Amino acid sequence: MTWIKLLKPYDHHAIGEVINLDDAEAKALIRTGHAESVDAPENADESAIQSLVARTVDQAVDDLLRRRTNETDRRPRITVAADNELSDPRDGFRGVGDFARSVRRAFENHGIDQRLQRRLKATGASEGVNADGGYAVPIEFAQNVFNDILGEDSLFNRCFQIPMTSSSIKLPALNYTTQGSYGVTAYWTSEGAAITTSKPTYRQPQLNLNKLAALVPVTSELLEDGIAIEPIITKLAAEAITFRLNDAIINGDGAGKPTGIIGHASVVSVAKETGQTAATVVAQNIVKMRARFNGNPAHAVWLIHRDVEPQFLTMQDAGGRWLYFAPGSFADNPQGRLLGADVVPLMNCQTPGTVGDVVYADMQQYAIGFKASGPQQAMSLHLYFNTDELAYRWTFRVDGRPWRDAPLAAKNGSSSYSPFVTMAARA
Repeated sequence: MTWIKLLKPYDHHAIGEVINLDDAEAKALIRTGHAESVDAPENADESAIQSLVARTVDQAVDDLLRRRTNETDRRPRITVAADNELSDPRDGFRGVGDFARSVRRAFENHGIDQRLQRRLKATGASEGVNADGGYAVPIEFAQNVFNDILGEDSLFNRCFQIPMTSSSIKLPALNYTTQGSYGVTAYWTSEGAAITTSKPTYRQPQLNLNKLAALVPVTSELLEDGIAIEPIITKLAAEAITFRLNDAIINGDGAGKPTGIIGHASVVSVAKETGQTAATVVAQNIVKMRARFNGNPAHAVWLIHRDVEPQFLTMQDAGGRWLYFAPGSFADNPQGRLLGADVVPLMNCQTPGTVGDVVYADMQQYAIGFKASGPQQAMSLHLYFNTDELAYRWTFRVDGRPWRDAPLAAKNGSSSYSPFVTMAARA
């Protein structure tokens, strides 16, 4: 027997009535579209009850989850942030003096300051403690010296700076020595004619980082003054590093140090005037040096020995016009100016009358590479233990050289030009 639901009137049964017929009759009605197969009434009731229970349970679960979500949204949220102590550039120390006292106590076996231990944990012992037992100084204190190296008296600040992550780098540079001959050459050509091929030639000057180091001993008495010691040792270190760096940029021989401007193959030298007095600088020297300059006037600077500046103060051209404006003449620049370019007196320049006492330069044509991390600073008691002194040590890895390898020859005429111009000796 088969239960069916009538879709059309059948015999004495109405539409929608559920009846039980023999299998053959029921299948015939289903096949002709008069009925459809259904469960027995008792099974249908059971299925309806199961469906109702399932819907009720699902609704109850949804209501419970919704209430829990709303409660969670109303609760205060707790987030775990990074430990600010580990990102503090001072590592928790008030100043270099505070750091120095902690290092001293550690060497005297009075216990290691927790701030030192945090630094060792954050950087690793191989970086936090040097091979000689010294402690690496927090980044901010070492950076103070770097800021001073970038000061007004530093040539480093005027050079083309190249931060380096490795110990050497090859610089891309065009190889040309004549005006108008840059490898890529333009030609006048007629319509339909073949265009002459040209391409640039390159060279790769190389920078290899050299170590510049400064060692500053400090007595235990100064150490007791705490923070007062910080500006003193920072100033001493910055002055020492700046002086040596300036000296290398001007006079360096390239052996374990940067290659300097003086004596480099790219420099152009101007001859002295006929009958010129020894150790003097005259207006014609300056005018001729400027005429041989091949650099960006916006970057041009006069590097002079300090003893030359008094001669500038009285320098006039043939028409009686002053060529030099002393420091303070212009509100926008503390430097003196000669023919519109800054004048920077340096003890690193050569004595008056010697090649290198006056240099006219575009310092952006001097490439200087340096370790991107900047100067490294450490301190130790081992070196001066017998004199009761603490040693501060700075190291700065740097190298430099002029971009060009040779002067630039004029296309017309016999003169040569350069971003670096000096005067011949006036003995």
